[in-house]
Parts: sequence; C-alpha cells; structure tokens
Amino acid sequence: MSFRMNGIGIYPNNIQDVSIQKQKINSIYHFELDCLEQNTLQVIMTDKNNDDLLYEKNSFVDHYVKIREFEVDNIKAQKALHRCSKFTHTMDDSWVQMMRDKGIYILPVYERSPDLRLNGVMELRFNMPFWQWQIENGYE
Repeated sequence: MSFRMNGIGIYPNNIQDVSIQKQKINSIYHFELDCLEQNTLQVIMTDKNNDDLLYEKNSFVDHYVKIREFEVDNIKAQKALHRCSKFTHTMDDSWVQMMRDKGIYILPVYERSPDLRLNGVMELRFNMPFWQWQIENGYE
C-alpha cells in the first residue's frame, strides 16, 4: 500500500511495495487504506536539493509538501495531524553544517510538524478504533 509521486512516497504501516488506489482532484491526492490496530503513516521526500530554492519576483520560491488533511473512517483529524506528527530530516551532515555556518540551524527532528521542507520522513502514529484514540488523546 505505497504511493510515489515526484520524489514523495506515502507508506502506511511500513508497506512499500504494494500499489494503493489513489485519485487526484485539484492537486490533492485521495487514497484509501486498510488500517491495523496500531498504524504508522509515513510520507517520505527524497529528491530535495539546493536547486529547488529559487529567487523569483523578488522572493524565494521553494518546493515542499504540506499535509493539509488527514481523515480516518470519515473522521477528520486536524488536531491529531498537527499534534502527533513529526518530521525527521535525512539531509547530509555536511549540508546541515553548511546551513549552520550561514546562521540557519536545522534540527534533527521537528515535533508536531506535518510539513516536509527537507528530505526526510513525516510520521504519524495512530490506533484503531480511530474515534476512541482521538478521544483518549484529546484530539477530537
């Protein structure tokens, strides 16, 4: 149950070799997955490089992925998405040091972050039944 698009992979429960049913509507991808009792959703970016940051029309333009919606069993999970997701970058140590030398400090992990602005993994863990997990964790 995995899905790849332009250097971005979506991997539920560490399954990376089975195709999932997906639908693209207005640049938004929708897909359905079968959930386990305990679940991990990973979104992985692998193709980010220094050429992706462009200066156009007097401002910087960057490509990144922002997870805007997350829904399980027709239950929207915005609070859970923003409170229990985390992003761990996989950028090379020399690049991180180069950025630090420029005054930009790159953390190894960004808690509560559904955005992928560097190469790395955004991870969201949740349990089923989803409604119960949301209530028990105060995400409803």
